[in-house]
Amino acid sequence: LEWTQYHNEYKALYERHLDSVLSLLGMTREEAKQYFIWLHQSAKFLDDDSEDLYTCLDTLTAAEDYHEFLQVMFAEVRKQGAEARHSAADNAAHGGSGGDGRAVVWRRIEIEEVEEVEVTVPSGV
Repeated sequence: LEWTQYHNEYKALYERHLDSVLSLLGMTREEAKQYFIWLHQSAKFLDDDSEDLYTCLDTLTAAEDYHEFLQVMFAEVRKQGAEARHSAADNAAHGGSGGDGRAVVWRRIEIEEVEEVEVTVPSGV
């Protein structure tokens, strides 16, 4: 339930940003939608995706896909975990500094509610 809330907050943030970009371009959502429909039809008709339209459309619509959102979030959690382990190893190897003479600063994050979630990550991801 908590991840659903995060996803809804992310979608709202994405929507606000999209509206901001469209405003800067002087376009309405309907005009943008019609433009992408036209691009899609042209790419299909010409059997040509040399401009990588489909990747662009996937990226633009990914905010709506809850499972895609979870994959991105879990990838970031793994990345941050690896960085934290690497930083801790560097810290231990350099006696408390970050290796460049600067002190390492640790931030404490408190988790108010913990829910056990089993996640299966496909190999190669």
